[in-house]
Amino acid sequence: MDPDFGYSRRLDVDFTHLIDQCVDKAKVDESEQKAAEFSKKFDEEFGARQEAQAESQKKDEKIKELEEKIQALESQVNPITLQNTYILPARTFF
Repeated sequence: MDPDFGYSRRLDVDFTHLIDQCVDKAKVDESEQKAAEFSKKFDEEFGARQEAQAESQKKDEKIKELEEKIQALESQVNPITLQNTYILPARTFF
């Protein structure tokens, strides 16, 4: 038996659902890749921020320590200055 080539009825297949699934999968993959990149970037920035805060805290402690040393030196210098200060009598030029 020969095939009937005269039968011209088209086979209608709806591929839109399959195409939509492929597009959605591509969008999900792209979103997951972006999320991974953002997560990595966030971790790097967060680590850098923590390091900067730690460094700032160290510098603040150093500043406080140096200010205390300055105050200690000033308190040692002030009594010596007062002991060496002479009050000169007022001169009159008449």
